[in-house]
Amino acid sequence: MKNIKATIKKVLLIALKCLPVIAEVAVMTLAFKTEAPKDETALHFAMNIFILAATLLALIPKHKHSPQAAYFLFALAPTLSFFLLESMIRDPFEIKIRVILLNLVIFYLFSLLLFFIFGRTSVSVFAVSLYGFVAGVTEHFVLLFRDAPLFPWDLGSIGIAATVVDNYKFELSWSMSLSMCALILMMTLAFTVETGLNLSAVNKIRRMNTQKRLDERKNKRFSAVARSVSALLAAVMLSGTVYYVNLDRSYSDFGMYPYLFTPKVVYSRNGFTVAFLSMLRYVTVSKPDGYSTALLEDIASDGASAAERLNEGKTDADVKPDIIVIMNEAFSDLSVLTEFETNEDYMPFLHSLSENTVKGNLHVSVLGGNTANTEFEFLTGCSMAFLPTGSIPYQQYIKAETSSFASQLKSLGYETIALHPYNRGGWNRNTVYPDFGFDRAIFKIDMNQKYALCRKYVTDLSCYRYFLNTMKQSADPDSPKFIFCVTMQNHGSYTDTYENFDYQAITATGLESDTKLSTYLSLIKKSDDAMKYLIERLSESDRPTVVCMFGDHQPAATVSSKLLKKYGVTLNDEDINDLEQRYKVPFYIWANYDIEEYTVDAISANYLSTLLCQVAGLPLTDAQAFLWDMYSEHPVVTANVFMDSDMKLHPSDEAKKEPLLNRYAAMQYSLLFDGDRYGMFKLK
Repeated sequence: MKNIKATIKKVLLIALKCLPVIAEVAVMTLAFKTEAPKDETALHFAMNIFILAATLLALIPKHKHSPQAAYFLFALAPTLSFFLLESMIRDPFEIKIRVILLNLVIFYLFSLLLFFIFGRTSVSVFAVSLYGFVAGVTEHFVLLFRDAPLFPWDLGSIGIAATVVDNYKFELSWSMSLSMCALILMMTLAFTVETGLNLSAVNKIRRMNTQKRLDERKNKRFSAVARSVSALLAAVMLSGTVYYVNLDRSYSDFGMYPYLFTPKVVYSRNGFTVAFLSMLRYVTVSKPDGYSTALLEDIASDGASAAERLNEGKTDADVKPDIIVIMNEAFSDLSVLTEFETNEDYMPFLHSLSENTVKGNLHVSVLGGNTANTEFEFLTGCSMAFLPTGSIPYQQYIKAETSSFASQLKSLGYETIALHPYNRGGWNRNTVYPDFGFDRAIFKIDMNQKYALCRKYVTDLSCYRYFLNTMKQSADPDSPKFIFCVTMQNHGSYTDTYENFDYQAITATGLESDTKLSTYLSLIKKSDDAMKYLIERLSESDRPTVVCMFGDHQPAATVSSKLLKKYGVTLNDEDINDLEQRYKVPFYIWANYDIEEYTVDAISANYLSTLLCQVAGLPLTDAQAFLWDMYSEHPVVTANVFMDSDMKLHPSDEAKKEPLLNRYAAMQYSLLFDGDRYGMFKLK
């Protein structure tokens, strides 16, 4: 039995020792498969092979090394970890020296804290190397998939990411492979070249006389106390540094990049670690300037007066139009970035839609992901401009019954139904929808497989057919219906091909081999076909119906990168006007009865449900009336920008300096964090 246990232990030990080599080979294989050969490929490959050989050498047992070698590795590890982490994302030498030093202070304090707690260089070197590896890889793929950096509150969205991660293609460059393998080597060396802080050993104590034993035990106790005090001091200094980087003065002291409306630039200029930690101050939402009972009463009074004026003449008719809202996943018109040619129009029906139609450009707060934030802005009339950059209200702030467009229509006698053909728990929709006042929430599992798939997702057409049938089978067929449908058909990634989808139905001229772009455009054409079906069906209906369709965001920038390159277009992430082109999507409001037709140059998602009420002739809440009056002064208010009456864009972090927008922020804070004490978001 002892021999069996010894054998198993030996096999496990060998397997454990092989892990670093297996990991490095896997990384190199992925780079070989996904990156096209370049001039520097041979050099990177050779360096990868050198690191692999060094890792194998480090795994050879019974190495003799001095404590000085261990301390040298211990001293060097934080610096190497910082530079290797940053090199997986960007060129670390573009960061200012002062900002690099600030990042390194955090790395070294973290390393020292672990060293004093555990008393071994191995734990410290391994942990700081593991952090560099995990942070670098995570940030690389988050940027690749959604074109935005990782925020602290994204850690609460790990479950959401896990449900769709298998739909993305993981691409790795040889340079990134080199950084990853170097960090794996450091983690290996952590346990093969190590030393500790122990000043004495128990086996030596036993061989000493009584006095020497007492002295040695005193030394050992002193060592423990010294380590504890040092660990406490390191913890205090680390906490103080994290607190410091969350102060405004740290940005001026170190010349850091401060403009949050370009978060990618914030991370690239300030380093991942400092940028990530500096976002912690936005985890909680502070009250707007001057927030008080008197201010809320004043805003409520203005809202009530505006509602009385705007609702005048709107009769409480017995027949109210059915309202169908479709937030279409990743639906956008890439021509807002640059004009380009295709083999055929990718949205011919919607481009031609004009009769009984209001349409235009919708400005949203997100790009390539975080769909729930556009949904939140539409349903509540709130804006991400006054919430932490990158936060997810559905996960962070909606914890109880909250007034919304759904509860507003419900109070008018509407049957309210939400449909999302994907997982129930995505973005907490299964708990948020009831809190918003939806009577029913239908998810993929509830559709009883009555749908068709395009790639791996339920098609738009299946969604439309399903909710049309649901409306017919309602227990109260005479009640007006509100359908809120969040589609999934066009969800990324756009790299793989499937037998159930013609990814080259639409191709851009001269870019026929660009799979991402062709797949995306072909999906948009499929969405357009589905909208044509829906509008044609509703045109034949006797029930008055209003349909509002809009995209939640553009796809990640990688989809359009080759397109922009072909036409010589460069969008500067530091230019507010260039940046905002990536946050435009189309919207359409159509009715199967006569309405005024017009085009809206610019509007943001927080205003869209108010516009829909105006088109449908439905009464406005006090909050909506306030927004409708504000719209003429600030037609766009998003997480990135706000627009003035002259159509000029300004960074959103300056919004609260505008008196009217600060009042809006106070009204929003009242809804989300103060219980809407004055009922501004409810119909009177």
